[in-house]
Amino acid sequence: MSSAEFTEWQAYLTVEPQGYDIDTWRWGMLVAHITNAVRSTIATKRKPKVFKPSDFYPFAKDEKTDLTPEQRAYIESKRKRRKKK
Repeated sequence: MSSAEFTEWQAYLTVEPQGYDIDTWRWGMLVAHITNAVRSTIATKRKPKVFKPSDFYPFAKDEKTDLTPEQRAYIESKRKRRKKK
């Protein structure tokens, strides 16, 4: 795999995450949804806190990757070429 292809894969995975982290994030969304649905059926005086997926799995989807400046420049040049087409 060339350096250019590796950089393209890194850029793609920042847009469309795959693997363990994104699967765990999806489970966090499911657990948050179920927890909020069940808690909404319980009568309380105060409005309960609404849970987010990050409460169950603290993975930030918009977390920056560790790209070098050269890799970032290459990705930007690819984006600019795609916009021109």
